[in-house]
Amino acid sequence: MTLWRFRPDCSRETDAERLARYSFALKRLAEIGLAFAEGLHQEFQAPAVETAAPAAQVQTLPAETPAPAEMQSGVAADDAAAVPPPDRPSRIELARTFDRVARSVRLACMLEDKLIQDFAARAKEAAKEAAEQQVEKERLRRNATRRTVDRVVKEAIQVEAGDQSERNHLLGQLKLRLDQNDIYWDLASKPAEILIAWLFRDLGLDPAWDRWQGKARRG
Repeated sequence: MTLWRFRPDCSRETDAERLARYSFALKRLAEIGLAFAEGLHQEFQAPAVETAAPAAQVQTLPAETPAPAEMQSGVAADDAAAVPPPDRPSRIELARTFDRVARSVRLACMLEDKLIQDFAARAKEAAKEAAEQQVEKERLRRNATRRTVDRVVKEAIQVEAGDQSERNHLLGQLKLRLDQNDIYWDLASKPAEILIAWLFRDLGLDPAWDRWQGKARRG
């Protein structure tokens, strides 16, 4: 029988597949151990073999008087019956074997329980790491989008605004919207071009969109 660890496809197993395989093996070991323990229990409950005849049944005869032939054959038969079969273990040996089997079954159950708990802990940790990576990815994308939107709109303000006072006013409004306006908070889920177009509209700018659209795409 080929052992699992020598199977060529074991290296390509997922964690869930490995968990199922190990769990199945431990369950089978526990089932086999329980079946073996049941057999030991039944054998332990079987009638014990007598090792000697009761003293009341022993008849003493004079040393000089030979026993009748039929009595000699009966005594020989009783002696043969009193000898336990050579392949049957004693009750003490059965109890010791049962104790070892019981410990093996308990160990298999404990290992399976630990295996499931360890797998659940690893899965939880992996999910946590994936969530943290997703949050970091969205943060980086949001920051990149904000930098692009902020740069392009500021350039448009510098070109389109009439004087420095108007530029300062529009720059302040731009910062206010990017920092506090709910429409622009979710910068990671919207393309930079859409946000720039919204800001142009909100700030009252009417630039040549083809010029700034290319800058937004280059980001």
